[in-house]
Parts: sequence; C-alpha cells; structure tokens
Amino acid sequence: AARTVSRQTVTHQPPQTMADVLEKIAAMEASNTVLTPAEPGQWAGKEGKHTPQLTIADGKASVIVPHGMSDDHYIEFVYLKNAAGEIVAANMFEVGSLKDVKQGNLTMDSVEDQTELTPFAYCNDHGLWKGDTVAVA
Repeated sequence: AARTVSRQTVTHQPPQTMADVLEKIAAMEASNTVLTPAEPGQWAGKEGKHTPQLTIADGKASVIVPHGMSDDHYIEFVYLKNAAGEIVAANMFEVGSLKDVKQGNLTMDSVEDQTELTPFAYCNDHGLWKGDTVAVA
C-alpha cells in the first residue's frame, strides 16, 4: 500500500523511482507553507493529527502521523530530511491503496550516517507539517 523510498531501498507497487517521489515532494513543497504546532496558520486546532512524530531507537528512525487515512482525506507524503536539508527517506500514499493504512508512517532502517533528522508530513486537505528535529545519538 505504501511506497517506501530511501537511499538504501526502494520497495513499492507499481514501480516508481526515488527521483519520481522526490520530484513530487519538491513540487508540493514549492506550493505550500510549512506549518508547525507553534505556527499552524489557518489550521489552528489541527496540530495534533498532522504533526509528524519522530522517534529514533536501535539505529532506526520511525515517523508516525496520527491521522486517519481515507481516499478523501489522507497523508500523501511522510519524509525525513537530514541536517543538510536533503530528503533521506520518504513514504508516498495514494488514493486507492489506503484500505489497510491506519495512519501516515515511515521507517528508516539505518540512521548511522545522520546527525539529526526532521520529519515532515503532507495532508491533502491541511497542508505541509514539520515535526521536531531529533538528534541522532
């Protein structure tokens, strides 16, 4: 259901390259203001279900977005940026493949080359949200 793209692996159906997903994220970012819990813009009150939550444990990074997923209202992208602002892992969710998806999520299997990571999530109704940056121990 989810398309996982990272520098280590690409797993998804149907085939889509990391370049395709990065291009879609770049286009989305170009037309959206980044929202945060401190600056939610017009979506004050929506922070709890839209802000991506990053945890790092056992050398892996996990992101969840506690947001429901339906074909009308869903998290389209969940991704991580490194300290240089480069996307190092991304998940893309699409209409028609959300039946078994409970919330936006992403797992990055190895964080050993990173110093810090920042999670982002894009909701098709409520825009682009940034979570807290987490230092990689």
